[in-house]
Amino acid sequence: MVYIYICLILCTSFSCPAYCMTLVLPFFCFSTTVMEEKMAWEEALEYCKETHTTLTSLTSETENLLTLKEIQQGTVTDRVWIGLCFLAGRWLWVDGSPLIYEAWSEGDREHQCPGRNYCGALNKNGVWENLDCKEKLSFICLFPFSCG
Repeated sequence: MVYIYICLILCTSFSCPAYCMTLVLPFFCFSTTVMEEKMAWEEALEYCKETHTTLTSLTSETENLLTLKEIQQGTVTDRVWIGLCFLAGRWLWVDGSPLIYEAWSEGDREHQCPGRNYCGALNKNGVWENLDCKEKLSFICLFPFSCG
């Protein structure tokens, strides 16, 4: 099991001007846990709900890169389940986060109409893949914690 702790500064605008970084700002923290055991996507989701909160969302390049660093060092499967699923004709994060940042392989169009592969995974190259939800993979759970 690998723990990743991330704290993000919240700004009141879409971008943080330089002076914003010198101020004391509100922020929130969360932790991801890389689970080495292998489960199907729905089993992994249920496990995370029972023990943490849910499968993780990777809503920014920073989150994707930090998570990638952890799965490259761990003894996990080559791809790990994340909280991404294809439902009603579009990809959604299971925690309700908006899907703004995306890390699909360039030129890959299969994720636009995935057929039977309705579940999202992160590979050790930092690229998202849509896979058969019944595949048994390691996975990443997310849970918030108090920052202090």
